[in-house]
Order: sequence, then C-alpha cells, then structure tokens
Amino acid sequence: MLIRVLRTSAVAFGWAVVGFTWLWCLGAVWRHPWWPESVGLVLALAFVAGSVAAVVRWPWRSARTAVAVACGVIVLLAILPQPSHEGEWARQQARMATVDFDGDRVTIHGLRRTTYDGDEVVAVEWADGTYDLSELESVWFGVQQLSGWKSLAHTFVSFGFSDGRYLAVSIESRRREGESFSPLSGTYRNYGLVYVLGDEREIIGARALFGEDDVFLYPVRATPEAARAMLVDVLRRANDLAERPEFYDTWENNCTNNLVVHLNRVAPLHVRPWSWRVAFPGHTGQVAYDHGLLDDSEPFETIRARSLVNDRARDAQHVTDPNAFSAAIRPARR
Repeated sequence: MLIRVLRTSAVAFGWAVVGFTWLWCLGAVWRHPWWPESVGLVLALAFVAGSVAAVVRWPWRSARTAVAVACGVIVLLAILPQPSHEGEWARQQARMATVDFDGDRVTIHGLRRTTYDGDEVVAVEWADGTYDLSELESVWFGVQQLSGWKSLAHTFVSFGFSDGRYLAVSIESRRREGESFSPLSGTYRNYGLVYVLGDEREIIGARALFGEDDVFLYPVRATPEAARAMLVDVLRRANDLAERPEFYDTWENNCTNNLVVHLNRVAPLHVRPWSWRVAFPGHTGQVAYDHGLLDDSEPFETIRARSLVNDRARDAQHVTDPNAFSAAIRPARR
C-alpha cells in the first residue's frame, strides 16, 4: 500500500513539474524581450497548437520528445538576453544613482525630482545631495498596497536624519519609454533593476496622492548602528548596479527580495526571503511586526491604521518643502 502511494505521488509530482515547465515556456515565448508582445502572442499560440497536435497525432514517445526539444529551445532563448544600461529608458528611470563615500559623509548623484501636473509627469530632474551618516536617526518601512489585489504591493524604505531630511529608496523595475509593468513580463528578463533615490515627496508623494493604492509608512525598530549599516549596504548596492546591470525578476530580484537581503545582513532577526508573505508583499507589514521590527505594544491592525499616509499626504499635497512634507505625513507623536 505504501509503495503504491509513493509511486502515485511520484507520478503526480512528475506531471506537475512537466505542466509547470510547459506553462513557463508558454510565458517565455509570449513575453520574450526580443520581440513585441503581439508577435509573442502569435508564437505562444503556435506553441500551444504544436504541442496539442504532437500529442494527438504522433506516438506518445515521439510527441514527448518533440515537446521536450521545443521547450529546450525556448529555455535557451529565454536565458540568452543579457542586462544592459543601453536603451531609451523611461524619463523617471533614465539615470542610475551613484554614491561617493567619505567617512561619515555620503554624496548621492542622481536624486530624482519629478514635477507633476495632476498625475501627469511634466519634468524630471536629477540632483546631488550630501548626508551625514552620524546624523541618521530612524528607518521607515513603506508598503504601497495595490488596490487590485491586497496580496500584491510595492515596498520601499526611508531613512530619517536629525536635520529633518529623509532619504527614501525605491527598488523598481527599470522600463523603457512606453513600457508598462507586468508581473508576467517581469519573469522573463524584460526589465532592468534600478534603485531610485529621492526625498519622501518624490518617492511617496505620487504613490499616496494619485490612484487608489493605500500607502503605509511603518517606523522600524533599529539601533543607529543597524540603521547606518543598512543604509550603507543599500547605497553600495546602488553603486554595484550602476556598474553591473541586473535584470528585475518578479519572483527572485524585486523590491521586497532586495530589502529582505539588506535587512538580513544587519538585523539579528532573519526574515526568510522565500516566505509566502514575502513572495506576496502585501503582507510584509505583518511580517515585520511578527519579527519584532515594529512596535509590538499594540495590535498590528492598530499600528497599520495609524501608518496609513494617504489622507495626510493629500492634506499636504501643496507643501513644497520636502522636510515639511515628511513631517506632515507622519502621525502626531503620542
């Protein structure tokens, strides 16, 4: 009986692997970066039709071989594209930030500043900024919960300094002009990876003001030493990406994966990068709370409600000073 159960389980597992591989190949044909999505759709339909025809018309062994060869070719094509900084990038992602280190002082080249007319981008400028690491006081974890599905979210981090400034970091898919983000396309080497740095009006403002997404900003429990180590690690990663480009990957190299890696390098509590609540980052606020990274003197739902910034951001939407904006979107001290 046990042998039969094990044999059945092995067969079921094998078919699951085959099915997953076939579906992965289907997506790879459809969303390959070397051809337009419309062409990819035609090729994907041809792949489906060819697979069905082979199974229906040919002997099983021949059909299996033909589909396996086709999948092998698709996998090879999928891994051939290489990351590059060349290309007509979208205006807001046209520049990679770089950082100069000089003791306690860091100078960032490529801080983004976007001018909006409503939700339309009017202009994008890039500036330099110098920060004193000895004045770093706080770390804040941001979650932009996508309105379509609460399990999906964009995460970011912000570092507060004693002079009232905040340096926010958003790890994003780097898209070319005219491209829009798709989680499926992000699985198949369509986007670069970029660390966008700016003040909180830049990184949080548009997310909280436009659209229907809820934006949360959680204060993180962190010693000054841990906060500094995490910021330095983030900035060194930005420098590395400016020199050695990488692909964004929806599952393996995204905003939350990278933040977890930075956190695990400096925090005594290790968050598992492959936890299902990290894979679906709409739950990462709860993850941070469960790991003691947030104040646990109150229930998480109370902290979550207080950390919602949308209404406060709308009240402060005409505040042009970034420091004043950062102060306005935070709840009053208790």
